[in-house]
Amino acid sequence: MGKKIKLNYDVALCAVLSIVALIIAAVSLGFAKYGVKIPFAYGGGDDFTGIASTKLIGETGWFWYNDKIGAPFGSNAFDFSANMLMNFDMLVIRVLFLFVKDAVTVNNIRYLLVFPMCAVSAFYALRSMRINRVLSSFGAVIFSLTPYIFYRNVTHFSLSACYFVPLSVLLCFWCCERDDAYCAFKKGFFKNKKNILSILFCLLIANNGIGYYAFFTCFFLCVAALCRLFSEKKLSTLIAPAFNICLIVAFSALALAPSFIYMLDNGTNPAAVVRNTADGELYSLKIAQLFIPINGHGIPLLQKVIDIYNSSMPLINENQGAYLGIAGIAGFLISLALLIKKDYKETEHSLFVLSRMNICAVVFATVGGFCSLMSLVFHMLRGFNRISVFIMFISIAVLLMVLQNFYAEYLSKCSKPKRVTACCIAAALGVLSAAEAVPDYGSHDSAFEYYAAEYQSDKSFVEQIEAQMDENAMIYQLPYHATPEAGPQNNMNDYHLYAGYINSKTLAWSYGGTKGREGDIWNRNVASLPTEIMVQKICTAGFTGLYIDNRAYTDDQLADLREKLGSVLGTECITSENGNLSFYDMRGYISRTGITPDPASLSDMGFTLVFGHNQLYYLGESTAEADFTSIAPGTIQFGPYASLAAGSYTVRIHGEKLDAADFDVTYNGGTAAVPIENISKENSLVEYTITVDNIESAEFRTLNNSAEAVRISYIELVRN
Repeated sequence: MGKKIKLNYDVALCAVLSIVALIIAAVSLGFAKYGVKIPFAYGGGDDFTGIASTKLIGETGWFWYNDKIGAPFGSNAFDFSANMLMNFDMLVIRVLFLFVKDAVTVNNIRYLLVFPMCAVSAFYALRSMRINRVLSSFGAVIFSLTPYIFYRNVTHFSLSACYFVPLSVLLCFWCCERDDAYCAFKKGFFKNKKNILSILFCLLIANNGIGYYAFFTCFFLCVAALCRLFSEKKLSTLIAPAFNICLIVAFSALALAPSFIYMLDNGTNPAAVVRNTADGELYSLKIAQLFIPINGHGIPLLQKVIDIYNSSMPLINENQGAYLGIAGIAGFLISLALLIKKDYKETEHSLFVLSRMNICAVVFATVGGFCSLMSLVFHMLRGFNRISVFIMFISIAVLLMVLQNFYAEYLSKCSKPKRVTACCIAAALGVLSAAEAVPDYGSHDSAFEYYAAEYQSDKSFVEQIEAQMDENAMIYQLPYHATPEAGPQNNMNDYHLYAGYINSKTLAWSYGGTKGREGDIWNRNVASLPTEIMVQKICTAGFTGLYIDNRAYTDDQLADLREKLGSVLGTECITSENGNLSFYDMRGYISRTGITPDPASLSDMGFTLVFGHNQLYYLGESTAEADFTSIAPGTIQFGPYASLAAGSYTVRIHGEKLDAADFDVTYNGGTAAVPIENISKENSLVEYTITVDNIESAEFRTLNNSAEAVRISYIELVRN
């Protein structure tokens, strides 16, 4: 009966703590004032990919494939294996869509849910570490309000959703206990509750944190295992951590299986996600930033220190979110102090293991640490500063254990007035820690108002397009912009082109095809064509509308583009209220020219490489124009150094006065030639075929041996 009452107390406390964390977060972030229907962030960065992914799940049930982006080929997530390690987070979104249908609202709610889920997870872990209810409640609230979560917010939801970090630390705690037969492989394995829970925890950890949290958990399990091995000198102590590591690896491999299968069928795609060796150092942990707040909370001197550090020190990036807060700093300093303690009591074993885990985390993840050596051979994990959320929870656990031991050994023996005074001081520090962690009230108000205006303008504009276009119409988007991680273009941020998809219900959009795959290649090739030919190609592919993000162009570039499109399409564009977006209805042009969709053109262009005149090189006098390069007599055009797989190709060179020029194909720096077959020459088109083995650096050369200038527009290379 006593155990049942105890459990009920803890369950009730969990409920209260989750509500407290949710209210504090909602009020401090501004959701209580502005509601959840306005995007918390809407700046064209990772916030857009978050909303787009959320919408994708609501439409398709999961996030693997979507025919509303990357049109006409569609898009999938298989090339981005990290996405496969977010299955729990995706499940939360799927459940939310049972009750709410708007992607922006769901995206905001799922972020708000991180706070109560972190509180519950932290409370359970701390109570399982035998920390009393009062201290566990304090620790749960502090962890749920860690600056790391506020800093990552919806833009890095895959990281701010750190609700299983306490469970990772709890696994290590269980593995380093001396008095438990945990994970002993014997008849009663499944009778041990910890064994069953460990399997569940490993499953959850493997499907959260895009691989980082699973990797860090395995790292800490290794540290805990070595601590216990050196302490007890028994190889059997390695069974439990090894078992957990194997579970995490197995569950991660299972989650990644769809990606592996897709790549076996379609080949790998090195272009999809590019990571550099230096990234491991660039995005590693900086010890100083564990102690430097993200903002000064209105304290001029503190803000001045922060500004001086951020403006004068190198490698300032997302690692700013590593700040531990007052409670975390206290626990971290205690971890350092425990290093110089000569010995410890039997009851302090777990405390010392946690302290060593903290120090090992810093040694591994700090600038120039072991993570830099790891980056030399493994590039995909690069943001090692993200281990700071583990340091945060471990530091809280260390602090609470020390406080509990201090009370039991010293304070409990003091007089009642002293105990009351000490508890009041501790409570005041606890409130200060919580207050210091959360953002200043109203700090996000201006952002909310700006994002609301941008969102409403985009939404109204896309709804206007949707109202006039046919259901399921395909909209081609300019400029061509690779995804993911192509970077900003003028004032257009990396993912601003997702605005069309985010705010529509029935239309399909060209942006969003996976970089390096067939749809992306088709999109890039078409966008590089001269304006009139581009319009013909996209109409033949089935597009009936043309959407432009004006921010991607300078004023002169945009004026030139609009002049050309107006001349070709014979119509004017409509523009969004904020002036960021433009749209052309191409159905009048299609009707006037008699163009009909031709599915065969997709297959043709899908295996075509297109090289614009600005991608080629020239020996001699040449003059670049908008759609052509004029090459003077005696000038040679060469390039673009293409790599060709074995097979037969048709080469089409577009321009003017081409019938007066000569053509050849060379490779290896012009030292070897490829025979040209079936060449035909016209004024504006030269076409020939070639057959090659695997060659590198192929050049399609034009030699102007005539007395007049020859104009080169673009080169098509079609695999037969």
